Amino acid sequence: MSIISRLNERFKKAEIAKRDTSSVTSSDSDLPLDNQLTFQRDCNEGWSYHDGHIYLNDEDIETVLDENNNDVKFQSAVSDAISEYRDLVWRRGNGQFAKFTVKADGVQEKILNNMKRIYDERTGGIKLSWGDGGYLLNNLNIRAIIAMYHVRPTEKAQKFLKGLKAKLALILVNKNSSPHYERVSKVVRTLYDEVDNAISQTPIDGRCLPAHNANHNC
Repeated sequence: MSIISRLNERFKKAEIAKRDTSSVTSSDSDLPLDNQLTFQRDCNEGWSYHDGHIYLNDEDIETVLDENNNDVKFQSAVSDAISEYRDLVWRRGNGQFAKFTVKADGVQEKILNNMKRIYDERTGGIKLSWGDGGYLLNNLNIRAIIAMYHVRPTEKAQKFLKGLKAKLALILVNKNSSPHYERVSKVVRTLYDEVDNAISQTPIDGRCLPAHNANHNC
């Protein structure tokens, strides 16, 4: 199986979406950047930048995105990883790597365009409704789900929230899909930011959570 095939299978299982920023140790985060801006996100996921391109495990990420351009989960997972990579380079380099930043932003724009196209090609799309202070995305109460995540922030719940985030992103990038876009865009942006903020809360191992009515800790 080729590297691309392995990446495709791994991303389809959303394994990349399970990572959190704590995967980089404090000692790693203090190391200076090398000439390829190497970022080892975990033992199987190495990012680098050279010759004006961003690479994942020595594969040009834009090529990998093109080969998986119909996979929403894949696009969303790469977007999360690029955001983390960009933030790390910014923190270590004090904003001096302008060309890298431009390329990272270009990759994010490519992802948004792919997601917009996917949405445009689908029939039915996404149904957003609200009332009485509640917001429903395909009949799911988003704020109720966010509230439950804050109470019980497991990796499984975080993965579910990332799926909601991807759906909200599809609405935001599809400006011409509906005459009601302007009316709903502010609501969608607010919900997107709330979901994004919730995801930033580091998940915990569900096995360490106390059972209901239990008085002991993991």
